[in-house]
Amino acid sequence: MDVVTLPLVYSQAPVAQALELLRQYQRAGVVRYADNDTYELLFAGNLLRARAAGKTTVGEVEGGRRILIADAPIAREFHIDAVRPHRTYQQVEQMLDARGAQYALIAAANAEVMIITRHEGLKEMLSATGGFECDGTPTHYFPEPDVALGQKCPLIPECSRPDGNPPTIQVA
Repeated sequence: MDVVTLPLVYSQAPVAQALELLRQYQRAGVVRYADNDTYELLFAGNLLRARAAGKTTVGEVEGGRRILIADAPIAREFHIDAVRPHRTYQQVEQMLDARGAQYALIAAANAEVMIITRHEGLKEMLSATGGFECDGTPTHYFPEPDVALGQKCPLIPECSRPDGNPPTIQVA
């Protein structure tokens, strides 16, 4: 379990704006707020695929991950310290397990949200600057799976390069 702060975007926001927030915050994901009072995590790869497909607003982006809202009733039910969730990490893990979630929202403001991740690796993935793509064909974007600059594409053999070299990860 770990905590990370991410930029908050609304469904009507432009995809380009969400990608710019990734760069500004040096994060690999943003949280989308929808009018039905739900939150979803969108990875850089989701946004890059949407841009490549001609989608213009964040509301059109597919592939988001649901975020559980750890509001006061849920925090009471699981005995979670929402101000200092690390103190009650076992209860947080029980809540996430019971609700089938990888992420839970514990605080939201106009421009940022604070979420709890199921494990430290998810926080590390979100805390890294995202926005990678494969230099092979067909073009595909990351993170998720998590990748590093210069590594061989983890989706080989689904992608290839015309020169016969293995496709690698580059900045999108």
